[in-house]
Amino acid sequence: MLMIRPHADLHIAFARDGHDLAVDLVSDTVTQVDDAGNKVESGQLGILPAGLSYARGNVGDILTASVLAVRDRIRMITDIFGQIAHGQRSARELGGPLRIAQFSGARASLGFVPFIDLMALISINLGFINLLPIPLLDGGHLFFYLAEMVRRRPLPARAQQWAFKSGVVILLGFMMFVTANDLGSLGLWRRVSSLGGWGRVE
Repeated sequence: MLMIRPHADLHIAFARDGHDLAVDLVSDTVTQVDDAGNKVESGQLGILPAGLSYARGNVGDILTASVLAVRDRIRMITDIFGQIAHGQRSARELGGPLRIAQFSGARASLGFVPFIDLMALISINLGFINLLPIPLLDGGHLFFYLAEMVRRRPLPARAQQWAFKSGVVILLGFMMFVTANDLGSLGLWRRVSSLGGWGRVE
């Protein structure tokens, strides 16, 4: 969660030698630039983990840890969308299938656990988007069912038609936007813009 909060005021509580301590910090900002020149800012404290450790647990512990992990991932996703909506983060950071494939290859090179963690994050992200109240998605259908339950009758057919048409426009527009971001992250737009300089005679 720290990674998505650059230059943020933080209150950190921790235990040391049996004593509960707390400290107020401001996260540092690390800026990374991809091949297309897009800048991505992330938060950093300068605290490194000593390493991963694994422990056996019963079914209850595993289910509890899974629920908490899903909750944290959903909170991270909503925070990122909130930052984009408020202009704190660039919408160019949103990616589609091409960027997912690129990140998946990089994570796979780090080992099995990081790769599975990325796959889980992608699955949670897709499930979250699918539950948004957008027509054509499951969340849109649930919204229609809720409206029908409140009104005690279905929505007018014309209203449903316009809702589904608007849903198609929203989804196609979003897909085109993230695909353009993917192609930009691969440097396509930079290479295309450089074509104007080819063939010039000085």
